[in-house]
Amino acid sequence: NAFSICGNTSISVGDPANKVYGACGTPSLVNNSYINQPIPSSSKPEIWVYQPGQYQPALSLTFIDGKLQSID
Repeated sequence: NAFSICGNTSISVGDPANKVYGACGTPSLVNNSYINQPIPSSSKPEIWVYQPGQYQPALSLTFIDGKLQSID
């Protein structure tokens, strides 16, 4: 389930964080403190929030261990 929020680069679950960062640049917000689902990992999830445009909804990308886990 790939989608494109950054130019013509397709982003999908499982992609490394550096691919997303390279395509999308700096997120509007990075949240390291909260996630609404338990994860079987010792590392904390990172949630990157992108605001593609003034009238578009923000997108939340959740990374765990440097890999994209979900797109909301």
